[in-house]
Amino acid sequence: MNLALVGAHRTGKSTLARAFAQKHDIPFVQTGATEVFKALGLDPKAEYPIAERIAIQAAILSAFEAQWLDAMARSTFFISDRSPIDLASYLLADVTRQTLTGQPEVAKAVNYYVKRCIESANRFFATIVLVQPGIALVEEEGKAPACPAYMEHLNALQLGLLTDSRLESRNYSIRRGYLDLDVRIQCLENCLRAAQDKHYQVIGKRIEEGSIALH
Repeated sequence: MNLALVGAHRTGKSTLARAFAQKHDIPFVQTGATEVFKALGLDPKAEYPIAERIAIQAAILSAFEAQWLDAMARSTFFISDRSPIDLASYLLADVTRQTLTGQPEVAKAVNYYVKRCIESANRFFATIVLVQPGIALVEEEGKAPACPAYMEHLNALQLGLLTDSRLESRNYSIRRGYLDLDVRIQCLENCLRAAQDKHYQVIGKRIEEGSIALH
């Protein structure tokens, strides 16, 4: 029942995930795209053509999945500061009619990548929680610039992706006004309780319907 956070950059995901992990003594998987960019010889702050962006995002997803697989081998439950839904949203944020005009194969590759991200989320995370923009923005070396409008764009995409019928992970969102770290931790605790309750409700319903046999 692994837990992942999703949200635009500079929303406090890593700080929240680390604090939650420390409070409950569980593994914290800190992901980061910067090392992947460095391995590819690329600049994370630079702009790239959509076809190249797809390849970069695919490499980032593979790197993150390797981290999550390692965490699963070590523990039955962990929290990650990012989810595959983050990666899908970052690629979709680069998509416009202009970027894909006359490139049907690239358009197919975008849709395939989003599908792969959703399947990855289903594989690794039972619960995904959206952390929305709100905290004060701080620039960090080696990371993408903090642009409030772009953050809102990502947040809207993430809200949409979380409602995709292909996504099996239970998902919740933290209210924008909840900026205090302790309050956010409590929100995560409430989300996990709600997810667990819903899990047992689904099992109970399947038992009533006869789709689960009791022996």
